[in-house]
Amino acid sequence: MVLDIVPDLVFEMTVTDAVPGQRYAFETEIIPPVGKLYSSHETYAVEPAGEGACRLSLTMSAWFLGGMSNKALAREVMVMATSCENGLQKLKVQAEQGPEAVHAIEAMQFG
Repeated sequence: MVLDIVPDLVFEMTVTDAVPGQRYAFETEIIPPVGKLYSSHETYAVEPAGEGACRLSLTMSAWFLGGMSNKALAREVMVMATSCENGLQKLKVQAEQGPEAVHAIEAMQFG
């Protein structure tokens, strides 16, 4: 996958699990690597939460290149946590307001 907001990066994604409407999981390798991230695995689980509502959970595992100090590792983990939060927020906005609203957010983020 190539994203127009970061056209110099290629996201090689492999679906590892897919149960429509319940669970989606995939591994991702970014080429060239970003920071010290080597690869990641994300699992999204969707649970009904009443009429017209659901609960979405994300489990993320990340593998980093070695040789980092504790401070550098903490920074990489912070970047991953922020990325996960942004992704979940965009999914929420898309579900509530549609894809155009997500494009507007990305335009503000990446100018």
